[in-house]
Amino acid sequence: MKKKQWRDFESARKFVQSLNLKNQKEWEVYCKLGKKPKDIPAGVSRTYKNKGWVSWGDFLGTGRIYKKEYWNFKQCKSFIIKLNLENRRDFLEWHKKNKTKKIPADPDRVFKKTDEWKGWGDWLGTGRIANQDIAYRDLEQSKKFVHTLYFKSKKEWFEYCKSGNKPDDIPSYPDTVYSDKHWIGWSDWLGNEIIASYNKKFLSYVDAQKFVQSLQLKGQQDWQKYCKSGNKPDDISSTPDRIYKNNGWNGYGDWLGTGRIANPIKSKNYLPWPEAKKIYRKLAKKYELKNGADWKNFIKLNKQLLEQLKIPAHPNQAYLKNNVWRRRNK
Repeated sequence: MKKKQWRDFESARKFVQSLNLKNQKEWEVYCKLGKKPKDIPAGVSRTYKNKGWVSWGDFLGTGRIYKKEYWNFKQCKSFIIKLNLENRRDFLEWHKKNKTKKIPADPDRVFKKTDEWKGWGDWLGTGRIANQDIAYRDLEQSKKFVHTLYFKSKKEWFEYCKSGNKPDDIPSYPDTVYSDKHWIGWSDWLGNEIIASYNKKFLSYVDAQKFVQSLQLKGQQDWQKYCKSGNKPDDISSTPDRIYKNNGWNGYGDWLGTGRIANPIKSKNYLPWPEAKKIYRKLAKKYELKNGADWKNFIKLNKQLLEQLKIPAHPNQAYLKNNVWRRRNK
């Protein structure tokens, strides 16, 4: 297919300016009317980029705007740092008052193209990093560090944040940063329950479990919402997986009474593959199971039997991680 030949930029601009259009929208309407010459593109800003295009004001003739000539990045940054501005707002107010033509009002856009822009902290010389640019530690790593500080309240935490001693990769507002990453609450963040446990005892696992199951919660998400509601008794931990780790903990399915057992816990109870394989073959022979469809129907009716035999319903998933499952084993 032959490449289309457009008019050169100057000729196209001369024609368009004769139309006396006022703005880009009027140009788009004109293009839809079908009167536009075929050798002038509708997408002029894209076609004539690097071929003379400056702006719509220049192209339509409504007010010629020449490309601004700024100082280079190093000159601008050196000048700005000397002003001792605190943040972006201070910079914009300064720029508005001084109306300098050598320094752009939007340096983050102008210098982004040259890969010199490294954030407002670098531009102003404050060294601060924007929140969205910080790579924070994951929630568990952050909590592990915070618990070593032994803070008793949010007030103490925020005073610490203002002190300048907090590592940059731990957020000042963890409830916002980790809101969708299993955030439970400030007590869990500060480790208050761990501290209090020296002076206060939680209920035993069995007693706590009995109370929790009376709530008839459906899953871990419901449990977390309940913990945040403020209705949880103080002698029941919001982090039972940690408090009862070596004292009865067997997963949230057991804790809530839903009967669901997490896969990692299930897998610990399964027979080793060599033993399990013998049982699968006995079942196949006894119940005349010939293929995957027969097996699916079988496990629907015999879940309790599989639990008693300590073998998973889906061996291709359960044993795959141990590199013992092969397709020929089916």
